[in-house]
Formats: sequence, C-alpha cells, structure tokens
Amino acid sequence: VTSPATVPSVPSIRSLVLNPDLTSTLTFNGPSDLGGSPLVRFVVETSINGGAWSVLTTTTAAGGPIAVPAQAPGVRIYVRVSVVNGIGTSLPSSVYSVQMPLVQASPAQNLTINAPATSRT
Repeated sequence: VTSPATVPSVPSIRSLVLNPDLTSTLTFNGPSDLGGSPLVRFVVETSINGGAWSVLTTTTAAGGPIAVPAQAPGVRIYVRVSVVNGIGTSLPSSVYSVQMPLVQASPAQNLTINAPATSRT
C-alpha cells in the first residue's frame, strides 16, 4: 500500500549573514521529506520591520546562496523559506532576521552661527 503524497516537510535556514556592502546572504537546507511528490520550487520571502511578507525570489535548488538586498539604516529584514511540490506548499521555515546598522551622522558642514542680539537698558 502506497501512502498518498503530501506537502513537503519544513525547510531550514542555515545562515543569514550581513555583508560589508550591507546586502545579506541566505543559505538554507531543503526539506527532509518531499512528501512523495516532485519538488517544484523553493520560495524565499522577506518582511521589512515585521510587515507583510513578499516573495524575494524562487529557485529549484536548495542551498543558495540567495542575495538579500540592502535596506535603509536601522531597518530589520526578516527572511523565511517554503517548499512547493505537486501537492502544495510546506509550512515556512523558522524566521531569521538581520538589522541594518545605524549610520553615524556626519559633522555639520557650512554652518554659520550668529550670536543673538542683546539689548542694554
């Protein structure tokens, strides 16, 4: 007796690394069980500061690396991965995140300070 095909098991993220150019690199593992149906694709999603999820990219190969674009200073990027087979989509992986570093303000340039006028009585 053959078991009916199911959605794949959950993939896992290996790492999400912030690069010197402020992009990030994602690597991940495929699911331990494809559910008895051929793999269709992996879906990589991102969320900015915990907002709505949006698809960053899809790929047919597990592992990566996947480039995650840089964001504005102080922004936190959340990433998750799902797997799609002929039956449906797995639950998403655990969520990983990386925060863009804050940028130190540059010194003021071309600043003129005028002393306030004083009156004597």
